Amino acid sequence: MCGILGTLPASNEHFFKEALRLLMHRGPDGIKTLHDGDKISLGHTRLAIIDTSENASQPFTYEHLIVVLNGEIYNYLELRKELITMGYSFRTQSDTEVVAASYLKWGVACLQKFNGMWALAIWDTNKEELFLSRDRFGKKPLFYAFVGSKFIFASEMKAIMHFFEKIEVSDNFAWMSQNIFAYETTDMCLIKNIKRFPAAHYAYLKGHKLQLHQYWNTYENIFDVPDKYETQQEQFKSLFLDACSIRMRADAALGTSLSGGLDSSAVTSVVNFLSKQNAPIKSYEAFTAYIPNSSSDESEYAISLCQQLGIQLNLINIESDKALNDIYEGFYHFEELYHTPPYPMTETYRAFRSKNVLVSLDGHGADEMFSGYRNFMFLSFLDSGFSPKKINEITQTYNETYSYKGSQHFDKRNPLISYFKTFLWYHLVANDLKTNNISHKLSP
Repeated sequence: MCGILGTLPASNEHFFKEALRLLMHRGPDGIKTLHDGDKISLGHTRLAIIDTSENASQPFTYEHLIVVLNGEIYNYLELRKELITMGYSFRTQSDTEVVAASYLKWGVACLQKFNGMWALAIWDTNKEELFLSRDRFGKKPLFYAFVGSKFIFASEMKAIMHFFEKIEVSDNFAWMSQNIFAYETTDMCLIKNIKRFPAAHYAYLKGHKLQLHQYWNTYENIFDVPDKYETQQEQFKSLFLDACSIRMRADAALGTSLSGGLDSSAVTSVVNFLSKQNAPIKSYEAFTAYIPNSSSDESEYAISLCQQLGIQLNLINIESDKALNDIYEGFYHFEELYHTPPYPMTETYRAFRSKNVLVSLDGHGADEMFSGYRNFMFLSFLDSGFSPKKINEITQTYNETYSYKGSQHFDKRNPLISYFKTFLWYHLVANDLKTNNISHKLSP
């Protein structure tokens, strides 16, 4: 999780570095700036994961290109090998250099070749042209603003706000607060005059205008699913193993945020399996946050899994009093509206850092894929158009996943009846409460 910052035209060196220092929590392993005359200022705070040598530090110069990258290109080794056969040479083992060479060779088409997560900027010193891009699902943040005659981009809004004379709340704040799960797909931000660079887009800065182009969308990249359920299982297994394996490429220690649920337990088990099959990784530990004696405490499942696998488990006790004391720090770092408090996550990754574990392989989205949340099953029925064939596949997936009696989700009652009751509550009663403006107000 590095930090990037850039201004065009260039900024005062001292003032620019002050703004860049606001991103040091993203990259505590190094800070570096580069100014191309009065044309552009580029800065980077580094979290060293791949090729931790100083040679791979950023901003990175490759021929007439200068690159700043936050993220990781997982298939950089394959791309590097391909580029070498075409006559390109490399002086580091970094994925940043592969990004530069790929852009030099394929231009914007290189984005289609990248398997990874990124927010990047490339300055072409010959053309005096700025290129920006963000990964397909927007895993890595990127914000921008026009301040007078200056264009500014950064990994976090706080670095951009350093250039503002006045900071104001967005005019769309009320709408965003009512649409927490939707506003991040827009260009809206909590701070007025700052915009979110869209996922799956690239842009060129031409004059004083940012020309955005979408290079990828989900619906145009859905592949056919095999008819046989057994074939589906094999295909998913192959994809899952490959996804975990390619993310294990790191010159730093690895860990996982283990909740004890389906997705993180699957990731933990697969990484443990792969580390024994392939070259051993530097080290691998699991980290579990829990609130003792609470309904959300799933630590027993994490403990059980780690005992079975022989993996070191670090338990982080979440203290509510401390969470209240640190609430403003969380708001400062996250810069977003959240459905749940981010404190357990921040404490978990603070524990990562204390053990010098710099890479976290975590699971996201599996609950949605495998009916992990109670309202998703019937929502998937709606999405299927109530097709009997698709409903049968959905229920089969559910039963295969949760029929095991040791599962924390095991329900002796008919699961469809249980889910149907929850569905009715969620969509009828809850919506009725909203319609009638029934709410609870918290005192300040």
